[in-house]
Amino acid sequence: DGYIFRGHADSNWLLDPTILRKPCHPQEVQARERYTAQFIRHLGLARNSLGIPGGDELPLFAVAQHYGIPTTLLDFSYNYKVAAAFACNDATCSAEFGVVLQFSRREVEDLVNPFGAVGRTKAETDAILSKVGLTLVPPLEIISLPTVKRVTVQEGLFFSLRPDQVRALDRDCIDRYYFHHSPE
Repeated sequence: DGYIFRGHADSNWLLDPTILRKPCHPQEVQARERYTAQFIRHLGLARNSLGIPGGDELPLFAVAQHYGIPTTLLDFSYNYKVAAAFACNDATCSAEFGVVLQFSRREVEDLVNPFGAVGRTKAETDAILSKVGLTLVPPLEIISLPTVKRVTVQEGLFFSLRPDQVRALDRDCIDRYYFHHSPE
């Protein structure tokens, strides 16, 4: 209880959202952003008929993420078995070692607001850090989309990350469980 998990078939992979994965030169990222924006626009037009709640774009991005569209989202699960399945089931990966990453709820809170322990609000922390050019990991967003089975099965936990926040999340993940892929 109180933990979130993510699985990688290759233990060397960083916690990169799909939109920032290699190759990630500026032209490639811009092309991915245009493609994603077009998909989100069309999905938004059909959201009512698909049973996707209105008002917020995050559920649209969650659907896009789970159908292979590059987004800034990085998905996690409360279920370690879901993370382990992703760590083990990538036929395109030839890595020797996989990994399951684990964050406690407290670690996530500390990443979102490291000065919370001394009574600072998230807004105060953001203001302090922006003065020195730093940013924090955004809050973990929980998406419930009962009409989209792929999101529901994986429990729909997301961080929406910029490149600087990706490095902070990757750096601060201490609990990593490595395993050796056994040959078939």
